[in-house]
Amino acid sequence: MNRLISGRPTLRHFMVMGMAWIVCVMPPMSVAEVGSSNVKNLSAQEAKDYLNENPTTLVLDVRTKVEFDEGHLDDAINIDYFASDFTKRVAMLNSDETYLVHCRSGVRSTKALTLLKEAGFRNLLHLDGGINAWRKNELQD
Repeated sequence: MNRLISGRPTLRHFMVMGMAWIVCVMPPMSVAEVGSSNVKNLSAQEAKDYLNENPTTLVLDVRTKVEFDEGHLDDAINIDYFASDFTKRVAMLNSDETYLVHCRSGVRSTKALTLLKEAGFRNLLHLDGGINAWRKNELQD
């Protein structure tokens, strides 16, 4: 029970108010945004529009080579997230460039984004839903 003792709120009162603020006031964040200010999540259509308006943006596809060979975005760089040399290959990329990172559904790319941020990449975009979302929206790949 929340009670005020001598006109002062109890510790429980502060905890309840803090949780209410988190649940009701804070904006929702997607997985890739948690703890990050340098990742912007884009829907498939937003990603397509962004790439059209910013043709120097590099596309980083973190799917396996087999998946990549089944179809990929134009000029995409393929670095398999599951490959033993993933971190080494990422370190060879220019961390000052802007990258649109994606996988099949968004799980691997979200994990890859964490590694990219730790490696000092600052300009990161995430294709929400991955190539599946791109294809679902019937965008050409």
